[in-house]
Amino acid sequence: LMSLLSTSDEISNLQPDTEEKEGDKQTEEAVKLPRTNSLEDLGVKDATPSSIPSEAGNKDKQNPEEKKKWAIPVDITSPCQDFYKRIPSPAFKWPFELDTFQKQAVLKLEAHESVFVAAHTSAGKTVVAEYAIALSQKHMTRTIYTSPIKALSNQKFRDFKTTFGDVGLLTGDV
Repeated sequence: LMSLLSTSDEISNLQPDTEEKEGDKQTEEAVKLPRTNSLEDLGVKDATPSSIPSEAGNKDKQNPEEKKKWAIPVDITSPCQDFYKRIPSPAFKWPFELDTFQKQAVLKLEAHESVFVAAHTSAGKTVVAEYAIALSQKHMTRTIYTSPIKALSNQKFRDFKTTFGDVGLLTGDV
């Protein structure tokens, strides 16, 4: 028992002082934000695009007005009149006319640019995905198609298997 008591004195010397503990508590309290229902309540404004330095160290020399956007919104109200001239032999064809946003997405894919399509349900986002898959097969690369719902994953697996042949399915099931 005496050896344990003498050891506890040595252990207490290893513990941080109360001043350090109080400093940690203040840091923890400073990080906490009030609970709100909107970002406006916190004073958060719309994010402005960040500038991309052309070279390391030139950040201070850049003009503050020279800001680049990471995403470029496409004007879907302007039709693609020369779509079939610009893509004479598409990687995939459908038995229907593509919508303007689909044509513009296909043009971006053909230009080797990344595409993010945000549209309502049944708008035709999968058409763009099908073209991306066909284009990747044409270039002998792979494609990953993700979906948030297992039933949708199974449906797309069957559809893509019929359309493209060599398709796999990976789920989180054990």
